Amino acid sequence: LHTSDMHGSVLPWDDFRDQPADGSIAQISTLVTKIRETSAHPVLVLDSGDTIQGTPLEQFAHIRWSESSPTIAAMKHVAYDAMAVGNHEFNFGLGSLRRAEAQAEFPFLSANTVSAATGEPAFASHRVIEAGGVRVGIVGLVTPNIPGWERPEHYRGLAFRPMDEVAREQVKLLREGENCDLVVVLAHTGFERDPDDGRPSGTEAEDWAWRLAQIEGIDILLTGHTHTDIPPRKVSGTIVSQPGGRARLLTRIDLVLEDNDGW
Repeated sequence: LHTSDMHGSVLPWDDFRDQPADGSIAQISTLVTKIRETSAHPVLVLDSGDTIQGTPLEQFAHIRWSESSPTIAAMKHVAYDAMAVGNHEFNFGLGSLRRAEAQAEFPFLSANTVSAATGEPAFASHRVIEAGGVRVGIVGLVTPNIPGWERPEHYRGLAFRPMDEVAREQVKLLREGENCDLVVVLAHTGFERDPDDGRPSGTEAEDWAWRLAQIEGIDILLTGHTHTDIPPRKVSGTIVSQPGGRARLLTRIDLVLEDNDGW
């Protein structure tokens, strides 16, 4: 189960517009609970980032008053398994971002965000989950165009490597080093080409999903960033999807695996 760009109202009422919210973590929670209760197989819940920016609750409680993040508290209630760091996670500087990361009970993943001085990872790069006898490797990536938008002091000391280069490294590590049966990439980026006909969009600086879908060894590519509704489909043999933005949609992907000397 996958959501992305959840910077809508955390509650089912939109206080900013004073009307019912058309997307919320509360509504996502209801769907996730029903799916967990009715599924005979393991269920993983994932997010592609942009969570701690965009709501009045977040702006005041977390940013201005330095209290806990209401969004992360709601995501902990849902029991997310992992989240990719999005570009809007950097909007308020590393202090707020690290505070939200420490609050979460799930990893903030960003394999291509590194220390500018040492090249060492600045966040966890991946998580491996044993789900019903299947080893699932989950990688997080973020668009490297953050310096094109963000104030330098908000990402001071960090650098952002090319997404496809790091994805290949992570696939090799998860397949060979961690013996993963499935590799899922949470990519906070959109498609630089139309996922159906391959037409270029001219957004190669910030969008990398088309290139990521070409990488052998990625089973599922779950994108975010562009708020586009992309129902599950295959691009170059890779299952891809993006459930719009602001928690309006939830992508559900059910996988059937066959044990034949490995899954």
